[in-house]
Amino acid sequence: MVFLVLGILLFLITATVITKTTLSTRGGGTITNTVSKSVWRFFFALAGRRGEAKLLEYAGQCVLLLVLLTWIACLWVSLFLMLASDPGSVVNDTTKLAADRWETFYYAGFTLSTLGVGDYAASSDGWRVLTSAAAFCGLTLITAAITYIVPVPSAVSLQNQLSLLISSMGRTPQEILVNSWNGSDFSRFYDNASGIRQMLASTPSTITPIR
Repeated sequence: MVFLVLGILLFLITATVITKTTLSTRGGGTITNTVSKSVWRFFFALAGRRGEAKLLEYAGQCVLLLVLLTWIACLWVSLFLMLASDPGSVVNDTTKLAADRWETFYYAGFTLSTLGVGDYAASSDGWRVLTSAAAFCGLTLITAAITYIVPVPSAVSLQNQLSLLISSMGRTPQEILVNSWNGSDFSRFYDNASGIRQMLASTPSTITPIR
């Protein structure tokens, strides 16, 4: 019973975190934020606490990869805990013998991935329903996670372009005004304003920030 409760709680927490991170505009959930901050601190420490170090260029990719792997691992462990609450929940489809813990862990993994290998199966109607629900949730949540991760590099590139455009106009508001003045008006500023406005409008819809 303890494993079942822990599994359900872990699944609900993970599903909430994935949903909040992929659909909300207010950053990631607890798990996402913890992983991302830990990775950034690790890379920053390796870089000797130098913000200009080249090593930090790879921190973003590692954050995305580890966040995705953490989500998948949490879903996997949550289903395993639920199945492990009953020693006879999973059986060998050929011998009909109860699966051990490693075989149950394996079964939980291919259920979430919807591979449907078929060498192990749920032993009763209740566990079959749980398996079907887990497969559906795994497909939905993991697809949502991957759909969220893929556009992030494009959004980062867009933010870099925005930074370069603004910095090319000047390093301070006063410098931007001075550089935009052509002797009669600020037409140089207006020429860039349209591009800046489009980039600012596109960035929030492209990426949800992980804080």
